[in-house]
Amino acid sequence: MMFRRKREKELEEELASHLRMAAQERIERGEDPQGAADSSRKELGNLGLIRDATSQMWGWGWAERLLQDVRFGLRTLRKDRGFTVVAVLTLALGIGANTAIFSAVHGILLQPLSFPDPGRLYGVWSAEKQQEGRRGISGPDLADFHEQSRSFDQFGAALGYFTWKWMAEGEPRIVRVTAISPEIFPMLGARPLQGRLFTPEEYHIDGGQIILSYDFWKRELGGDPTIVGRSLTIQDGPIKVVGVMPRLPDFYPRTDIWATLIPDFEFMKWRSNRFLQGFGRLRSGVAPSQAEQELTAIAHRAPETPAGLAITLSAMQSDVVGRNNSRLLAMLIGAVGLVLLIACVNVATLLLARGEARKQEIAVRVALGAGRLRLLQQLCTENLTLALLGGLAGAALGFYLLRLLLLVWAGQLPRTENVAMNFPVLAFTAAIAVLASLIFGLTPSLALIRTHFQNAIGIGFRAASSLNRVKRNLLIIAEVALSLVLVIASGLLLRSLWKVARADLGFVPDHLVAAYLRLNNEDPTAPAFYQQLLAELPQLPGVRSAAVGDCTPGMKSALASLSFSDRAPDPQNVPSAAGCWISPDYFRTTETAILVGRSFTAADNLDTHPVVIINQALARRYWPGQDALGKVITVSYFGPGRRPTGAATGREVVGIAADVRRVGEMDEPQVYLPFTQDETKHVLWGMNLFVRSKGDDAAAAASARATVHALKNGIPVTFRGMEDVLGQSLAPRRMTVFLLGGFAAMALLLSAIGIHGVVAYSVSRRTREIGVRIALGAARESVTRMILFEMLKPILAGLLMGAAGALACSRLISGMLYGTRMTEPLVLASCGVLMLAVGFAAAWLPARSAASIDPIQALRAE
Repeated sequence: MMFRRKREKELEEELASHLRMAAQERIERGEDPQGAADSSRKELGNLGLIRDATSQMWGWGWAERLLQDVRFGLRTLRKDRGFTVVAVLTLALGIGANTAIFSAVHGILLQPLSFPDPGRLYGVWSAEKQQEGRRGISGPDLADFHEQSRSFDQFGAALGYFTWKWMAEGEPRIVRVTAISPEIFPMLGARPLQGRLFTPEEYHIDGGQIILSYDFWKRELGGDPTIVGRSLTIQDGPIKVVGVMPRLPDFYPRTDIWATLIPDFEFMKWRSNRFLQGFGRLRSGVAPSQAEQELTAIAHRAPETPAGLAITLSAMQSDVVGRNNSRLLAMLIGAVGLVLLIACVNVATLLLARGEARKQEIAVRVALGAGRLRLLQQLCTENLTLALLGGLAGAALGFYLLRLLLLVWAGQLPRTENVAMNFPVLAFTAAIAVLASLIFGLTPSLALIRTHFQNAIGIGFRAASSLNRVKRNLLIIAEVALSLVLVIASGLLLRSLWKVARADLGFVPDHLVAAYLRLNNEDPTAPAFYQQLLAELPQLPGVRSAAVGDCTPGMKSALASLSFSDRAPDPQNVPSAAGCWISPDYFRTTETAILVGRSFTAADNLDTHPVVIINQALARRYWPGQDALGKVITVSYFGPGRRPTGAATGREVVGIAADVRRVGEMDEPQVYLPFTQDETKHVLWGMNLFVRSKGDDAAAAASARATVHALKNGIPVTFRGMEDVLGQSLAPRRMTVFLLGGFAAMALLLSAIGIHGVVAYSVSRRTREIGVRIALGAARESVTRMILFEMLKPILAGLLMGAAGALACSRLISGMLYGTRMTEPLVLASCGVLMLAVGFAAAWLPARSAASIDPIQALRAE
């Protein structure tokens, strides 16, 4: 220790002597004595830094050296406060955005389901060739899988989110119901909070008892502790409450009431009616592919199973999150990753510029014997300290940004109750801070220690040359390319949203209101009620027409399988279409055009020939270039309903309607059937009522509500404008555009700051050159143009690289685009022009500053 202090003192005295000699030489060359003295005092002020250098050079253990490096790094950052503030804020933007989005990713995608051993829980689906998407399983499938499968410890099924009518203190309300098989709650490890689960006998009693969800119990019943054993009036009859379940946020979270899935119903015995969601807990050691093969083989033991049917498994967690939500979160994590890279490039630019000013300090360290590895350790410690400060600021920013995101995501994403700033999120923040320090700090540090510092030692410690042009151009290219990827992605999504909002849906939602009417199951008065209702509503003032249907135009409809009389059925390629039972005035009320043939009439009932109306998409697909009128189609519905007696009936095509598109979707085959020809009558239990007003939607809705209650009291009636319904379906797209657009704007801001910093520093190091140009007669406008034209080449290179990067990342957003190609010329051109304008605007200010340089002052400064 004494030796080290003695050596430090000797080095300080030696350098002080050198500085005094340097001052004397300045005076002898005719410099102002006062200026020479000030320069010497300034250089002598650096002895504190030199003492740190010598202490570290003669280090006494890595821990102590690290502590010394941290203290020294904090002193240097405090000394250069302008650089520190800009760098920390830049890193805070990048790290804060990543922290907020990772909080969502962790809570929604990575947080395990709230059930024991959730990795072994799988959803069970069926899929057939020629049918889009996937379907569930049927009642016979459920029985066969439960009895014959050896791949699962437990296997069950659920029918989620159908509706019942609940009389709450005399006021009718709609409640969401999920029916479950006996194995579901034990499979999930869920026990009732109060009361008990269903008994085996109760799975053969239609509607005898229910279990309440926790949220419904708290929200609607005030958490009544005596509710178990009491009855609620549901579907105009008392149903006994036998239990209250705790919160199950990862299993049908919007459920109000749990009911029994009764296998004795006729529709549960129809194998082709695959509407149940299957669930299974895999046995330990069984792979999902093995279970898929076993279940597919079991399904094909039944002779009526289509040859092309296959059973597939998907992790229950992925089903809970949803494919579109997973894609959205993946896109957002990629977007904020690009924002962090841009922030790192900005800080790297600042460090390279700062390194020019620190060359004399590093030169002293080299002169005192510091090795390159020791210098790299010191610089990396400083960079890590800077990154951790940025990480702390980023964590604070991420907390508030996350609160904003949760407001935007309200009701749009599942599992948001798991999203929080917890320990894994903070650990991630610390990890990306360390990673950021490597990204932005390694290149400037290596560039700094590779310089021949010995050449920088001299009287006055003259600073070395500025950033070379290659480094400057690479930084600008990186800024522009990374930003352009986000700008193009947000531009494509914005273009897609614009097309979706302006797309012709095939009907007119303006002045069209709708309400869901829920009647009692098997209500014998339902046919007469609807006929009288549809006869009276058009007579009301302010009502132009009215209709009912079990679908909503522009929204998803139930599927139906098809067969055609003019071709042999293909068991491996069973066609399907969206189906809808409607009243005769449905097309007139929704203003959907009948292109060929006729609409339904009151004469289309059970006593007349069965008929069907198809849309253009179905006619084009199955009868291209032919007249589809008069063709015969057999329509078999999927869903919980009574199976028609006997074989399915062939229906004659009597009309072709215009395509009615779902919001954000392309044309799809669709069939319409007259609800008066449904011999099961099950569609009448729940129908959508559509009313076309003459102008005042509120008045028409009020009149229609009063008419409904006059004809059948106790029916919940809440009208909504179809424009509002469709607008709500656009909410996920708007949310995506908002988020990605926000990150793109953040990237543009950071890139503009980065380009401005690179150009400003480059100009500051070329002061003498620019002064000479102006002194020799160069116009100030030509100096500005010269600097801007020098920026043009790297900006254009960045635009090309950014466009290529956007195309390479197209998979992340291709599924979210509607009517928009990844190579959309308008989007690419406008984004390129925007990026070019931002780049030139960022470079223009320092270019104008350079053009205003006084040549005399510039030469005198040199």
